[in-house]
Amino acid sequence: VSSYLIFGTHTDLVYFLSAVFASLMFDLIQVPYWFFKWHFAPFSWAYRIQSHINGKAKLPWGIFTQAITVTGFALVLRTLH
Repeated sequence: VSSYLIFGTHTDLVYFLSAVFASLMFDLIQVPYWFFKWHFAPFSWAYRIQSHINGKAKLPWGIFTQAITVTGFALVLRTLH
């Protein structure tokens, strides 16, 4: 709800909902892996990919890389808009 209040009122609803679904897709695919112990494809693939992407960074590097990523995306989106 808060993401819709911040971003959804300024864009097309279909675009907004598809972006939200795309951002949650890997998490949704992992639900059977975690809750039902379905350790086979495609659930195990999603788990391995996301585990590889979401490495554990020590402080302050995790916060630093997130701030750089968000700033970079904001600058790219501002130049495209």
